Amino acid sequence: MKTKFKLFIFDLDGTLLDTIEDITFSINKTLNYFDLPEINIYECKNMIGEGMETLCAKAISYSFKKLVKKKVDLDLLPDKEILEEFFKNKNINLKIFTNYMNKNYNENCFNYTKPYEGIIDFLEKVQLIRKIEKINFSILSNKPDVFVKKMVNRYFKKYNFYPIIGGSAKIPLKPSKESLYNLLNYIDDYESIKFNEIVIIGDSKIDVLTAKNSNVYSCFVKWGFGSLKDLEINQIYPDIILEKPHEIINLFQ
Repeated sequence: MKTKFKLFIFDLDGTLLDTIEDITFSINKTLNYFDLPEINIYECKNMIGEGMETLCAKAISYSFKKLVKKKVDLDLLPDKEILEEFFKNKNINLKIFTNYMNKNYNENCFNYTKPYEGIIDFLEKVQLIRKIEKINFSILSNKPDVFVKKMVNRYFKKYNFYPIIGGSAKIPLKPSKESLYNLLNYIDDYESIKFNEIVIIGDSKIDVLTAKNSNVYSCFVKWGFGSLKDLEINQIYPDIILEKPHEIINLFQ
């Protein structure tokens, strides 16, 4: 078994971990606190991927529009005008709402979250070859950094992911190429890794765009929250498409 890739950069939510039930529960608990209608899992899936603040902004926009009986389009969120109306109505701002969401998610992030079937088996199978060929596994997520590290420590501690980077105000989020360059700075002797030896594996157009913006390989996984149809509509074409988690091992051939 041998791979041309020396650096595998994984997304977390929708790629390694199925987190959708806990995220949906937490955002709904937050919406309820501010007297807004709940969203369903499908709607939540379509709001995830650009960081917690953006998830909150989209959820508020969608939910408040439903409350005031305005037309809602998931593809046109967040809605700045409706957000301003909501914040004025409640005398709050996005930061306050997001803080409530972070608190709720921190209390509920391990209720139903689990690795996708086949992920642990894949990680076990490639442990030895990673050591022999000096292959790096990293995680790059737009989810707040504190939650990313907390989850990796719980589910994947033994598999030596490094670096593990989540979203913060200090570094631009995916799909900015700066997110990738920041990650590379943590890897010893990263100059020896060529860009065609790097692959970003994720379940959303954000991950594919990050790869394309950074001139590295993109691998889209179909088992997560994103939609291949959404990529095609936006004329975004990944280099590699995988159907099931166990197929990640094909990247080692």
